[in-house]
Amino acid sequence: MNPQAITSSQKTRLEIFMLGAFRLVIDGIPVEERLWTRRKSKTLIKLLALQPNHQLHPITWRSFLWDLAKTKRLWKCCNAG
Repeated sequence: MNPQAITSSQKTRLEIFMLGAFRLVIDGIPVEERLWTRRKSKTLIKLLALQPNHQLHPITWRSFLWDLAKTKRLWKCCNAG
């Protein structure tokens, strides 16, 4: 399954399996393990799946993806002006 092949106008069914081996299935088609190029992307999907309304505050996911010092510098840079 190539995630880029899905257009925004299509309705999709997303299944996330977190017990045992992590698996992501889109419209019945499993996303191949080789497409997960970074471990953090899997973990971020897991975090989103477990959150109420499947949402994370921007500071939360930024600090997860980058260390806190880089996040603070990024936040200042993006909000400067």
